[in-house]
Amino acid sequence: MRNRAKEKLRRGEAVLGTFVFLGDPAIVEIAALAGLDFVVIDTEHAARDIAQVESMVRAADARDITPLVRVSHLDDKEILRVLETGAQGIMAPQIETAEQVEQLLSAMRYPPRGTRSTCRSTRAAGYSSRSSVFAEHAAEVDDQLLSIVLVETAAAIENLGAILDAGPDVAFLGKADLASSMGFVGAVDAPEVEKATQRFLEECAGRSDGPWPGLVPYGGSESFGCPFLVQSTDANVLYDGFTAFVQRYR
Repeated sequence: MRNRAKEKLRRGEAVLGTFVFLGDPAIVEIAALAGLDFVVIDTEHAARDIAQVESMVRAADARDITPLVRVSHLDDKEILRVLETGAQGIMAPQIETAEQVEQLLSAMRYPPRGTRSTCRSTRAAGYSSRSSVFAEHAAEVDDQLLSIVLVETAAAIENLGAILDAGPDVAFLGKADLASSMGFVGAVDAPEVEKATQRFLEECAGRSDGPWPGLVPYGGSESFGCPFLVQSTDANVLYDGFTAFVQRYR
């Protein structure tokens, strides 16, 4: 298993991706051909079953783009099912405590580092082709997977230090939910939300040993020094393209 996005992060390079809400694996291929480093296949907000996730992971593998999956909630069995498709990382929503981070990491890792159930017949395990070297395979997987926590509530900002100390690979700021949790539904640029954003950025910047910070650069091209950047969603990109065409020619 080779996680190209994680390799770039470890080299100090930025990685670029998008959330995939639409159901066609062709979206993943197009993202790869456009030069993105990863996709986040969404199962929290999008109508999608595990077979669709696996098809999208296959498309990512075929085009050498890192397939990550946002799970609907922090649940060990849901995480296991996603990882067995061959997904190379998990994004967990609504993380507010160090204990939740520890649960995520444990669910993603094989014993003795974690509690991930062992099966040698899944797609992630090469359909039993790696059975004779499974211990080595498990160690490699534990090293290559990306763990991503969504910091997207006022409670998470208040507990940010403990969340980062718990050791996720990436801390991703979810400004839309953060704004809502602070009483500013839909107003990601509210002054109070910007203040919380600055706290997140400063706390992450003060740590030389991680996690890598990430966000959606709302309102412009400013990355704020974050190496893990997401360009909105595939649906938004498509809508923006159609809207620009209509505005130009109608």
